[in-house]
Amino acid sequence: MKKITYVVVFAFVSLQAYAQVNIKGRVLENGGKPLEYATVALYNAGDSALQRGAVTDAEGRFVLEKVNRGKYFVTVSMIGFGKATTNINVATARVYTLPDITLSESAQQLQ
Repeated sequence: MKKITYVVVFAFVSLQAYAQVNIKGRVLENGGKPLEYATVALYNAGDSALQRGAVTDAEGRFVLEKVNRGKYFVTVSMIGFGKATTNINVATARVYTLPDITLSESAQQLQ
């Protein structure tokens, strides 16, 4: 009986790990130059709860690891730039690649 319990628990844990997805993408500024240190946040579409976060590297790339399948929205922001939001539906892939996200500089003048 103990062996059956271990097999059931192992199968459940394996299925949970298989159901998780890595979301990756790249953030650029208007001229096509990679944007380093941009903040990327993944929110649940249903209740807007923060699920994961990341910061872009020197090539503007990021990875949000071990995300459960479902509907989300991704926001990308950086000081001095506008904010970008993208809705996504993570369904079947083990790796979900977002199209390049471009941020525009925000022109705000201080008084």
